[in-house]
Amino acid sequence: MEHYLAQTRRVLAAIAYGRTYFTNLVEAVGLRIVTFEPGYWPGHDAVPLAQDYLIVTPN
Repeated sequence: MEHYLAQTRRVLAAIAYGRTYFTNLVEAVGLRIVTFEPGYWPGHDAVPLAQDYLIVTPN
C-alpha cells in the first residue's frame, strides 16, 4: 500500500501523503495536530492557500 502520491511527469511539483499515514508519523514523534486546513485538491473548491497546512504542538 502506497502512502504517498507524486506526479509522474513533474515529480517535484507535488507529493501528497495520506492523512491517516501522515497523522501517524506526526504522533510517532510526539506531536499532536491542533489545526488542519486543506489546500487545493482537484475536484474541490479553490482555497486561498494552495498547500495544506497544519499547526502541531508537543503531545
